[in-house]
Amino acid sequence: MSGLKKYFDTVTYKPTYFLGDRVYGHHEGIPFTGSVYIDSKVYVDSPPRVMVHLYLPIKINGEWVSIITTSHDKIKPLVALEEVKKKKKNVRTTMAE
Repeated sequence: MSGLKKYFDTVTYKPTYFLGDRVYGHHEGIPFTGSVYIDSKVYVDSPPRVMVHLYLPIKINGEWVSIITTSHDKIKPLVALEEVKKKKKNVRTTMAE
């Protein structure tokens, strides 16, 4: 059984984003934010695709859409504000400076 596990670990696609990861980007020139629904690769020759469930629907070609399929280069991870504050290490400024 471990032989099969090693085989599929080396052959199968490793996702970049996982279910529920928050992302933002542009789809056909429209900015969006949403949660990752699926990160998969259908065929060996095709690039990976990401399905994103949008927080607010967008209008594409006259239709309101709440789930879009896009590529990795069009989205970026959305970082929580608390994590950004932790990275800055509480830099304070005063009026005297």
